[in-house]
Amino acid sequence: MFFEHFNVPGFGVMERPMAQLYAGNSLSGVVVDIGDYGIDITPIYEGFIVRHAIMQMPLGLKDCEIYLANLLRSNRNIVNVLSPPESPLDPENLTGRLVELVQQLWRDDHIKIPSNGGTVIPDDEGVTDIAAIVVAGKEKAVIESGMRRKATARATAAELARAREIEDLDLITVQFAGLSLTIGKERHRMCEPLFDPRLIRGLSGITPRDSEELVHPLQELVAQAVRLTDMDQRNSIWGGLLVTGDITRCIKGTLVR
Repeated sequence: MFFEHFNVPGFGVMERPMAQLYAGNSLSGVVVDIGDYGIDITPIYEGFIVRHAIMQMPLGLKDCEIYLANLLRSNRNIVNVLSPPESPLDPENLTGRLVELVQQLWRDDHIKIPSNGGTVIPDDEGVTDIAAIVVAGKEKAVIESGMRRKATARATAAELARAREIEDLDLITVQFAGLSLTIGKERHRMCEPLFDPRLIRGLSGITPRDSEELVHPLQELVAQAVRLTDMDQRNSIWGGLLVTGDITRCIKGTLVR
């Protein structure tokens, strides 16, 4: 069909993790594919999948969305806009609206790892030629100029401190379903369940699972998958860690694609 009907010059069939690793320009590595409802962890050595070391995690992007939706539910300002007291939504519909809001946030690149810290501005008043000032009789002018400069520096430092305070709040205003919502830095916590699955236990909207399935975080499962490979393969496999899925395309700074 492909050669005679589509007239292709070549055709090959390969498994998805292998194709993903090839796309990353590598033959050895571990591919972490984060899907909507699960994660596949596939070690690959020299172009061959190490099948007995494949690991799976029953947690995915949809669980992270519901987790963040439950976090946003604690923000009364958001809830009052989506479900005003005069016409409140029932809990199920409110959860659905919050999940839609989360989906808009990560697709619009509003979820990332926040950065902290500031830049220290050195106190440099320069070098003053005292003798020349005294000879010229400009002592008063120089003193007044220095006082103005210090007052300006203090005002600038206060403005910078205020700007850093506002930046630390990391507030954004988004338009959602015709409504204006102000959201803080809690939105950056969306991926937390991947590294601590216990966070989603008992949350509204989460599909019930066996408690044993939500014990091991992603980083431990990746390490366990690599440990199941042969000793002489591990250095090469650790040399190529590839994380794939929509979550790596839209959420900056959390995972490397």
